[in-house]
Amino acid sequence: MTGEKPAKIRGWRHLLAATGYSLAGLRAAWATETSFRFELLAAAVGLPVLLAAPVLGSLKAGVAGAHLLLLVIELLNTAIEYLADMLVPDTYSREIKRIKDVGSAAVFVGSINLALHWTVVLYGWLGPA
Repeated sequence: MTGEKPAKIRGWRHLLAATGYSLAGLRAAWATETSFRFELLAAAVGLPVLLAAPVLGSLKAGVAGAHLLLLVIELLNTAIEYLADMLVPDTYSREIKRIKDVGSAAVFVGSINLALHWTVVLYGWLGPA
């Protein structure tokens, strides 16, 4: 989909337009990416559990931040995949595969980060006194 670039929007209209673009991106990721749906649902379940945990607020903030960071990484990975598929449609490319693999690795590292944060919280909550 190509065409003329729209005129620059400024002020409050820019903020509203940017919000609309962001929501469209979230809808696109939800519609096309199983991993994004899983991670968002995990946050929707995990964060209320986290709020109930009798641990320090700083630990709760760390886990909440790790959830958000993983979602950000997943969205960026999805954008990279969309772009790669657009640039090289219906063709196998070792270079494009490498790009997608590195994006996937970023999601993997973000998942490890989240798991480590949860481990600290769960140990503080359920571990030995």
